[in-house]
Amino acid sequence: MTFYIKQGNTSPALLRQMLDDTGTKVNLTGATVDFSLAKVAGPVVLSRVAAQVWSGPATLSNGTTITVTPVDGWMRFAWPPGGIAEAGAYNAEFNATLPGGTLETVPNSGYELVHVGKTLA
Repeated sequence: MTFYIKQGNTSPALLRQMLDDTGTKVNLTGATVDFSLAKVAGPVVLSRVAAQVWSGPATLSNGTTITVTPVDGWMRFAWPPGGIAEAGAYNAEFNATLPGGTLETVPNSGYELVHVGKTLA
């Protein structure tokens, strides 16, 4: 899946649902979540920055807005002040530390692609 945002923007936040290998949602109650971002074939820009187990509205790729809780397995990353300065393609992943200390990464194969578009001004 590809996420699009412009240079310097801090919205929209990046929302992803954690699913297991059968496509079943992972209960994130009591979990902690972080987010990493690196240029494709380049340096890491954000390394294990705090993210959130999300509870609240989530807008799906088809434009539908739903309300989710930690049981639904949704994670949210709010971009830092000033957003991402350099336009380009980035690889991203979420890491969830589940109760009991188990670590799970999303996606568990490859990376989420984040495209940071160049602004005109």
